Amino acid sequence: MRRRNLLVGGLGLALAVSLIWGYGQYQASRQLGIHEENQYQQAYKDMLGHMDNAENFLAKTMGSNSNSNNVFHLTGAWEESTAALNDLSNLPVDNLGSPNIAQLLNRTSDFSYTLAQRLAGGGDIKPEEQKALIDIHEATRKTSEDLGRLRDKAEFEDVAWTKARPSLWSTVTGWFGAKAEADSTDITQPTSVSQGLQLLDTQLQKLPPFQYQGKFNSVVSQSPKGLPPGDFTKEQAQANLNKFISQLGLNYNVQFKGDTKGTLPAYSFSLGGAQTWAEVSKQGGAVLAFNDMRDIGVKVLSTDQAKSKAQSYLSSLGYPAMALTSMEDHGSYLSLSYVVQQDGVRIYPDKVILHVAMDNGQLVGYNARAYLMFHTSRTIDKTKLSVAQARRYLKAGFQVSDTGLVLLAKDNYSEVLCYEFRGTVDSEEFLVYINAATGFEEQIYRVIKTPVGEYQQ
Repeated sequence: MRRRNLLVGGLGLALAVSLIWGYGQYQASRQLGIHEENQYQQAYKDMLGHMDNAENFLAKTMGSNSNSNNVFHLTGAWEESTAALNDLSNLPVDNLGSPNIAQLLNRTSDFSYTLAQRLAGGGDIKPEEQKALIDIHEATRKTSEDLGRLRDKAEFEDVAWTKARPSLWSTVTGWFGAKAEADSTDITQPTSVSQGLQLLDTQLQKLPPFQYQGKFNSVVSQSPKGLPPGDFTKEQAQANLNKFISQLGLNYNVQFKGDTKGTLPAYSFSLGGAQTWAEVSKQGGAVLAFNDMRDIGVKVLSTDQAKSKAQSYLSSLGYPAMALTSMEDHGSYLSLSYVVQQDGVRIYPDKVILHVAMDNGQLVGYNARAYLMFHTSRTIDKTKLSVAQARRYLKAGFQVSDTGLVLLAKDNYSEVLCYEFRGTVDSEEFLVYINAATGFEEQIYRVIKTPVGEYQQ
């Protein structure tokens, strides 16, 4: 009897300890969830504000007959929709976000910018573009309203951000093998903001395509030019990844994770850790990107040594002659951007980004998506304007510090040969791109210098 009592007492004590431990874990998990939800709420609030502003600018454009005012309105719609897209990337949406919401914001940004640029150059909005403007405004207005209703559910109806939060009782019963309450499968009544965004994303698929010519219009979406032909199996892709790793002098335990969709469908692989991964294209079996988020030790290499390492990696991987276009020093690693250089012309669409660790020179980051998307054999036209002639199209007082020929990417994936003029006006530094055939100012960027590196804005 005494032995039985001791056994019961021991089980009771174990149960009590388990409950106390479990309650502590539940509280810790709950606090972490609250912190995450606060971050999500801020991103969602910012996104909704930017979408409301974009919708307002588009509405004003529809009601205004002044080209000068509409340049302001369309520029505002472009900036606000771009900001909303950045906020969307910080929200808890599964499967790489909401592609149709992102596409709407991309198209709004692209369309607004294209029209603003034309109006600023003395052009007009075409009748078919006016119709597209109405369609995009209506889609933006409806999406903004739906997002507002979803926000209200999260604030006033206790709808969670990622999953319906389990009660303490369901958590406790779950520890003992009881069947947890399943998430709602009725997506018309979302139990989380994440699920609601997916529902909204699905509804956007029903909208008719916007009839305009822009780089985010699915009608003119481009097939990858730099990928080898042929479909690769995941086993073939993994073999190519192993070869890529070997060429760089690295060693990883490669494991298949799954598929990724998008413009460049790919296989995703884990390289032995949650923050170490790679993607290999299904077409051609090319390594699109690689990332190793290991803890980097004390900085040992100089900037010149890291640059030399990067050039060596490019040669090992078989890249053609490339020019370094930008560099960012992040302390533990150096980020370097390279573009193809052909006959003295920098081909800006064909970009590769490398991250070199400053403790031992190891390659810890690689992104070749742009290169594999756009690289192809090109015949570059001869310039119609000399450098001196092109300089006449610069703003008076622009002090040129550097000049070069570049192939610049434009809307509809077209490319245009330009003179790149780097210089200053009133102590502000800019990059100005003058069409080498017409003298038209194709693009201008403000150069922002920081301790990390230079940025274009």
